[in-house]
Amino acid sequence: MRFSLYTALLISFLIFLSACGASTEVVEVRERARSVDPTAEAGIPQDEPLLIRFGETEKLRSMDPLFIHNSSAKRIAQFIYEGLTRLDENGEAAPAIASSWEVSSDSLTYTFSLRNDAFFHDTDAFTSGRGRAATAEDVVYIFHRMASFEVPEQAGRLFAEHIRGFEAYMVQERNSYYEQDIVFEEITGIEAVDESTVRITLNAPYAGFAELLASPFASVYPREVFDGRQGGLHSSPVGTGPFRFSNASADTLITLERQFTHYDEGRIAERVTSLEFRYFESESALFTAISSGRIDIIPQIGPQTAKIILNEDADGLSPGYEQNYNLMHSGTEQAALSFISSNFARISGDDLRPVIQVLNDENYQNEIPRTVEFAFHDFDETENDTLVSSPAFPLRIGSPADSYVTYLAGLHANELDDYEPAIFLGNFPNRDLQLFWANDFSPPSPMTENVIAEITLSHFAISKSGMQGIEFNGHPWWISLSNLSLTDETPS
Repeated sequence: MRFSLYTALLISFLIFLSACGASTEVVEVRERARSVDPTAEAGIPQDEPLLIRFGETEKLRSMDPLFIHNSSAKRIAQFIYEGLTRLDENGEAAPAIASSWEVSSDSLTYTFSLRNDAFFHDTDAFTSGRGRAATAEDVVYIFHRMASFEVPEQAGRLFAEHIRGFEAYMVQERNSYYEQDIVFEEITGIEAVDESTVRITLNAPYAGFAELLASPFASVYPREVFDGRQGGLHSSPVGTGPFRFSNASADTLITLERQFTHYDEGRIAERVTSLEFRYFESESALFTAISSGRIDIIPQIGPQTAKIILNEDADGLSPGYEQNYNLMHSGTEQAALSFISSNFARISGDDLRPVIQVLNDENYQNEIPRTVEFAFHDFDETENDTLVSSPAFPLRIGSPADSYVTYLAGLHANELDDYEPAIFLGNFPNRDLQLFWANDFSPPSPMTENVIAEITLSHFAISKSGMQGIEFNGHPWWISLSNLSLTDETPS
């Protein structure tokens, strides 16, 4: 109701300005002229098509970039969507939808020039059914949507501290219930200068801003997918990436097809025409699948698999696995196990001390895979928690590695058989349960939380031995297939 009345007032205001002779520029979303024929078949490989099959255990809940909740979801998003920038093999910002950008002398203003050949995938969300070119207004729209109360706040939090006016607009959108409370009509630091130019102004210089824009959370998509269309992007994603969504089978299989008219043909190895993402209930089922040839790549092995196939130094494969698989280090995550004193269960630091001590016991440490390192801290239970996004949980790991949270909490539960508290995993707090582990999307904040332990997670991927050239850049979700090659016909 708030928005419909606001829209009516805005239209009336614009009509009034027009009548008075005022000059007001309004940037509209419209179908920009194509510079290439989207039906052209240039780039389609002449050799036999190649399907690459990924295996995952962290299932996808949504393909909407703002609902991404783990590395698995980010991996599939990077093939479907693009932002203004993307990350290259060195983890540095490279052009994506923006062909170039300029930074002002005070490092506060970024001006992005958009490509004229970055087209959204064909979809029935467009009147013609054909994907139009991405515009500056699409970029402005996705940042305003980040601030909305209708989506999780994880993406908004990522940009709120950097972009001028973002935090104030986000607070308003999530806390205003009456039209008369509306003060900010837009994010002041984001402007569509014209159809192909976006200007973003920061609160303070931030050297990593171009890389930040490469986050899957900042993926660009057309607003039309939310107009009279059921499900939005959750089950039918639309982006400008090198692959388009083809189909899904329940929660066990997602298929993507190559977008051969993509402006950057070199992003994907020539023969690759399709990707499959298969989801399994357990690590053992996943490893059985790659052993039997049902999948080709496990882009992020879990803790149980790591314990079995990695050598004692966790830098190579154990004997017996070297002949059949390639091992690739896919990145390192820093996490923090924190105590939240303002928890819903009202567990105090004194209550938790004997429970936390279990984490340091020899039996527990022996069960931790070599890819995990703990560095324990003393914590002061009297400190205030000024940044608490999950107050229900006394114990929180600020990391998106869900499989490791489940595994470590499960070990903890086994070691606490003779102790009163129980372990609860999930997002539904219960006063009867005395110990909670939770996974949180925000990075660890030692200055505002009581950090019990710093945790380093080393992630690894494996592929079948005949598959070479898969690349990673240190971010666990990032993967490149541009140099992929086969020494035999392992994939089918």
